[in-house]
Amino acid sequence: MKKIFIVLASIMFIMCLTGCKKEYSDDSLELYIKLEYKDKFENQEFTMTDFKYDNLKSFRYYGWYDDNDNDESYGIMFIYLQKAGQKEIKKAIKHFEKLEFVKDVKKDPLFFALE
Repeated sequence: MKKIFIVLASIMFIMCLTGCKKEYSDDSLELYIKLEYKDKFENQEFTMTDFKYDNLKSFRYYGWYDDNDNDESYGIMFIYLQKAGQKEIKKAIKHFEKLEFVKDVKKDPLFFALE
């Protein structure tokens, strides 16, 4: 009986490790900036007050992209939150989607979470 318990516990542990794998940062987001704000983006004129969000720790400019295949142009920023967690991420996404200069908001894959 003890061996069966150990085997079952081991299987559950392995399943949890593979199933509970974290894919996204719980304290940062990718923000895509609209073409109309390219000059402000390239001149790095955005300030903390532009984001109108209390849980904002910092932000970082990543780069401007011209996607000729899709005829799109946008800037990418990384937003870092003071309080972490998936609940905070969801709340932040809803807020940032409403800002005039934001084209899109996405969760930050852990591969790109640099801060």
